[in-house]
Amino acid sequence: MIGSWLTNLDVYTAVKSVESLLNSKADIALLELAQEKNWMVHFDHLAIRCGTRANKDAERVVDLLKEKHGYVAPQIQQQAYYQFPDGWNAYPLYKILDNGQVLRIFVDQSDADDKSQIIQHWNRVYGYTAHHLAIRATAYDAENEERVAISLDEIMHELHKRGVEIMTPTGAYTEGLLLQVFTKPELNTGIPEELKREIEIHGQDLNKKIENGKLLEIVSRKELSKDLAQRYFALYGLKYNFDNPLHSAPIYQYFLPAQAAHVIRTSVQTC
Repeated sequence: MIGSWLTNLDVYTAVKSVESLLNSKADIALLELAQEKNWMVHFDHLAIRCGTRANKDAERVVDLLKEKHGYVAPQIQQQAYYQFPDGWNAYPLYKILDNGQVLRIFVDQSDADDKSQIIQHWNRVYGYTAHHLAIRATAYDAENEERVAISLDEIMHELHKRGVEIMTPTGAYTEGLLLQVFTKPELNTGIPEELKREIEIHGQDLNKKIENGKLLEIVSRKELSKDLAQRYFALYGLKYNFDNPLHSAPIYQYFLPAQAAHVIRTSVQTC
C-alpha cells in the first residue's frame, strides 16, 4: 500500500514520506480508509526540520532541492521566505510532475539567536526528517465530472472511529480554501536522557516537546471547477483529465504565514 502510493512522487518526497509513513499509525489509517472509501489520497506537503540559520541549515536543503531535484520558489515573490516572530524562518518550495502531482516542501529552521526554538532541537534528535507529512483526500464526482475535496470534518470523523485522536485545528485563515489539522503525534519516548537534559537547558519543557516525533497533518483544499482546472494544468503544459485521480487542482496552492505559524504552535502541544 505504501509502495503504491509512493510511485506518484519524486525521489526526495518518496524517501521522506517513507520515513514518515513507517513511523505513523495515523498515516497508515488514512491510507487504509481511502481504500475503503474509494478516495484518492494526495501528497500535499512535507515540512523538513532543519537546524539553525546560524549554520545556514535550511539554505543548504533549499539549494539541494533547487539544484538537484527541480524545485522552485513560489510564483508569489513575497512567499519565497517567511520570518516568524516566534524564533524561526522557512522557505516554501514547489514542483509539478508530468503526472500532474503537485509537490510542496516547507523547509524550516530556528533563528540564529533563539536557542529555545524547537526546530533546531527536533533536528538534533531526528535529523533532516519531516516534521510532518501532510496528506489530503479527494473523490471523483461522476455526475458533474469533477474532482472534489473530502471535507476535513469527514476525514476527522472517520479517523476518530479508528482510534486516531485529533489535536487543535490550525484555524480558518483562507475562508475554507485550505483547512488543516494535526492528529495526536507519535510520541518518541526513547530519546536518551542525557540528550534530553542537554536540550532542556535551552528552554522549559523542551525535553517533553521533542518527544513529538512524527505528526500527520490532514489537509483539505477546495478544488477548482473542471473548466478552471483545465486552464490551470494548461499553464504547465499538461492536459487536465478529470478522471485521473492525480489531477487535483486546488483553488489555493500556497500557505499563508499565519497558518504556518499556527502549525508550529500547535505541534509543540504535549499530550
